Amino acid sequence: MLQEENYIVDLQSLGGGEHEYTFTLEGDYLSGQEATELQGGKVDVEAQISVQARETSMKLHVSGVVQLVCDRCLDLMDYYVEINRKFRIRLADDDDDENLICVSPAYGKLDLAWQAYEQIVINLPLVHRHQDGGCNPQMTDLLLTHLASDDEDEQ
Repeated sequence: MLQEENYIVDLQSLGGGEHEYTFTLEGDYLSGQEATELQGGKVDVEAQISVQARETSMKLHVSGVVQLVCDRCLDLMDYYVEINRKFRIRLADDDDDENLICVSPAYGKLDLAWQAYEQIVINLPLVHRHQDGGCNPQMTDLLLTHLASDDEDEQ
């Protein structure tokens, strides 16, 4: 289970320089989000926040395995994720580009676990399928019995 102090960063109290955070997101956190596609998994997260006089930036690295439901056979499948992103961070209420994270000045804290979770979800493929031959054979056979054929179209 995650300890909140490991992934909630108070941006207003960070001193200048580099700040590194590492943690692991596992099953309960990944599958516990509302309306999630993720059924579990284990990913390692590394975040490096750089505070300079004029700009705060973050390098985020997420790697590991998440579990998804295969759209073809409905069994769980492992999907490997490897994400490297760079963001600028600003204490503001507006968001004007995809590489900018805006944190409300009234709150002033950045949830690194949520940022990693969002990156995983937006980088998932639209269709979740096992590689060829990886689907449940019983379900594959059942699907083949209900497969529409082109023979009717030719007649």
